[in-house]
Amino acid sequence: MRLPALLWLVAFGALAPWAMLQPAPYDWDPSYYLGVAQRLVAGEGATTDAVWNLAWLPPALVHPADLHWMPLASRWLVPFVALPGDDWRAAQLATAALGAAWAPLAWAWARRLGATPTLAVLAGLAAASGGGYARWLTSPETVALYGLLGGAALLASTPGAAALGGVLAALTRVDGGLLGLALALRPRPWPTRLLVLVAGPLAALAWAARGVSLAGPEVVALRRSALHGTDPAGWVLPAVPDPLPLADRLGFLLAHLGPLARAEVLATGFALAPFALFGAWRTRRMPGVAGVVAYALAAPVLLLLLAPAVAVEGSLFRSLAVAYPPACALAMVGAGARGPLVPAALVAVVGALSVAAGLAQTETRAPFPDCAALASAGVPAGAPLLSYDPLGTSTRCGHPGVALGRAAPEALDALAERYDVHWMLAAPVGYRSWTLAADEVALPGWERVAPRVWRRP
Repeated sequence: MRLPALLWLVAFGALAPWAMLQPAPYDWDPSYYLGVAQRLVAGEGATTDAVWNLAWLPPALVHPADLHWMPLASRWLVPFVALPGDDWRAAQLATAALGAAWAPLAWAWARRLGATPTLAVLAGLAAASGGGYARWLTSPETVALYGLLGGAALLASTPGAAALGGVLAALTRVDGGLLGLALALRPRPWPTRLLVLVAGPLAALAWAARGVSLAGPEVVALRRSALHGTDPAGWVLPAVPDPLPLADRLGFLLAHLGPLARAEVLATGFALAPFALFGAWRTRRMPGVAGVVAYALAAPVLLLLLAPAVAVEGSLFRSLAVAYPPACALAMVGAGARGPLVPAALVAVVGALSVAAGLAQTETRAPFPDCAALASAGVPAGAPLLSYDPLGTSTRCGHPGVALGRAAPEALDALAERYDVHWMLAAPVGYRSWTLAADEVALPGWERVAPRVWRRP
């Protein structure tokens, strides 16, 4: 066990510094998971105070959490958030520790595939750098956890362990239910194959039933908006899109083959992709390999067909995290036929590209100075906002919020009345998404008190 532990230490040392470059949650997902964990630690239960999806409006600003996101990515953060100190840094370092476990997992995959000890270590080092996931492995969302659970489930020898991995993966990401299709490819008696196939989907359905029991049947609109939209705004704004015909879904898939290909390359560590495919061919008869290949190639296609807008918004990339640790092992097997020189060069290339990808993401994902803008405008502490990023302003600044979507002024006024909101934070000038930027706001009766802040009398 010394070698896997050493690989974990190397990986943690490579990942942890990335955490220092991000002072606050940069996206909705980590903001959400951290916020739910904070409320659990504070004794407020599994709730959230940010209305981010207007297709289902709760009767009060504070409402049950996990009606769209799955629970495990926030629950495992609870003991770390409960520690004294900075919640964000604690969550980041805990996530880096989890992401560092990808390295011993890749090592275990390589050993299972019959790789030499040297190639197995190289597989662990390739996973240690993180590939296209380098920066994501220090952000408390689903990537690190899902990649570890899914990669371990595909490696598991016993059906019980595989089924448990499928359940935990499905409780981390709702698309984890697709993992059962890959797990069922492993040669086993049919009753146990069926168990492995349905365990994850049944867990996801049970959790969905819990959501309906807590929030009522109207929450089904939230799922419908995720399943039928081809525009990310379709699962944020009030109108629930009509069901998509299969022909439209196929057309959307064909139109997004480019993003799909980019996600596949990122998820296999850039330069590792062709070698991983060759390694999969060489080891195609070994248990678990067919499941890895099937998941990597089929799950993103199914995800694009089932939930088009959600897939392209980031689920493609996140769901493929399962493939990265085994891909590192398969690539070392594929590249190591004539010795360790080519695999070692691949590890160096992947490490350099991982650093480049991490720096690029750090630059593009830096959070806006929302808290400073609100403080300078004199917004009272804890005052609810109409916000372009309600989850982020809640977690970063302590201001609960309601999504500021592109809507008629009377609709936004109705939202403000419903939740007793008297302040609004618009997106920076030039920001283009489903939300309003500061140069687009024209709400009668609202007073502009700062470049991005408005007040309602």
